[in-house]
Amino acid sequence: MSAPRTLRWTALLSTLAFMACVDSSALTAPTQSGTSIAAPVEGDGSLNVSTWPRAVIAEFQTELEATVVSRESVDQVEWHFADGSVARGSKVHHAFADEGVSVVVVRATTASGKIVQKRMNIVVSPGISALGTVLTGVVAGGLHTCAIDAAASLYCWGYNGNGTIGDGTRTHRYSPTRIGTGINFTQVATGIGHSCALTDTGAAYCWGKNESGQLGDGTTTDRAVPTAVLGGLAFSSIDVGYTHSCALTSTGVAYCWGADSLGQLGDGSPAVRQLQPVVVAGNNTFTVIRAGNTHTCALQDVTGYAYCWGANSTGQVGNGTGGNATDRVTTPVAVSGGNSFAQIDVGSSHTCALLTNQNASNKMYCWGWNDNGQLGIATTELCRGTVKCSRIPLKLPSNVKLISITAGSTHTCGIISTGTAYCWGSNSNGQLGDGTTIDRAAPTAISTLQFKSIRSGRNFTCGVLLDNTARCWGYNYFGMLGVGDNLDRATPAAVPNLTF
Repeated sequence: MSAPRTLRWTALLSTLAFMACVDSSALTAPTQSGTSIAAPVEGDGSLNVSTWPRAVIAEFQTELEATVVSRESVDQVEWHFADGSVARGSKVHHAFADEGVSVVVVRATTASGKIVQKRMNIVVSPGISALGTVLTGVVAGGLHTCAIDAAASLYCWGYNGNGTIGDGTRTHRYSPTRIGTGINFTQVATGIGHSCALTDTGAAYCWGKNESGQLGDGTTTDRAVPTAVLGGLAFSSIDVGYTHSCALTSTGVAYCWGADSLGQLGDGSPAVRQLQPVVVAGNNTFTVIRAGNTHTCALQDVTGYAYCWGANSTGQVGNGTGGNATDRVTTPVAVSGGNSFAQIDVGSSHTCALLTNQNASNKMYCWGWNDNGQLGIATTELCRGTVKCSRIPLKLPSNVKLISITAGSTHTCGIISTGTAYCWGSNSNGQLGDGTTIDRAAPTAISTLQFKSIRSGRNFTCGVLLDNTARCWGYNYFGMLGVGDNLDRATPAAVPNLTF
């Protein structure tokens, strides 16, 4: 399911000096934040272009605005794009279909017919895919982190007591450590004590803790190196939770393996665990699947409806039931509300999703556990007697319009179209990145950095900036921030030697 995309991008033509007959000394440049783009100049060479914000992301509809300050009036501004289209006016709209460098020619014509133009090379970042479809970049887990860099190399760091890092040792790693040399991994997912990754052929490998068979190799033996999942299935996406793992085939068929005592595998079986992949019941096909601590959710491929299964003690399944310690759902059930979602993610015991409707004033819904404000909206409902919760999806009241979301253990984060990241919920270790350890019940901006991806883990968060470098913040006792020590960070800290 391809989600509609939106992005606001303002291009300011801050200085226009037209040919020799125009008095350039009479022109003034308005004040505007931005980055001057050095590009080949045509005409008289005096046209300067600044852009703000700098987040130009593939597939998002973009708004471009030209402001001309000149003694001579300007009759027309044209935008010539690499795909052959031409747009006219001081404010136009365009969608860059592909990532990479895109050539845009901006041309201004004065009332007397004089023309000046500039050719710009606009760097378009990759589109933000539906969360869980492509798990590249930096992926925060329980007490460790993994990443696939620009060279398609897989790195992990942090806690390694069960071989969680995958480097063949049990030594904690405080900096990125390369693993799986010789295997071409394209996706990676991290859980509480284990990880899984897919190769370019769709083969699944897992490593780390395996007491419930979450590695899918037919045993309950921990593995300190990537180990092939049984069954010979080819997957297109994969995700892992606390003690279970799930993946989708290229046709959208869902498989899960590992612990099933709370129904988190969705197969309806009375077995408490499965040591290799079993198909999820219900005959649905999905585009996204996300595994939480003890529940799982997925998006149906035709309708975009959310289905969830597993533990439902805090209403995290979202169908209006549950709320008691032993409540569970053993096969997929539709989430209440009948909304069509483009993205979904699950935390410890809460779930959040984004609508496919890009015109909605706010697209985000959350449900489940809310003791730390991780739903982003105040709730009065109680689960398990005293736990704040919501058994059905609630729309966030915030005017922050997110285009990408991620749910951590007890906090949630997202990105808006300019690349600014917001987080809310528990902030015990600085995982919200706002420089404090104060819980936030509503989205709170993280500094002035611009992100193209972000992933929340267990009391820490990581993301990739538009300049393709990585940042992590929050809990760091086992070095899961990758900065070379074990000190917590309340603001994003650079992860060295990795580019994406």
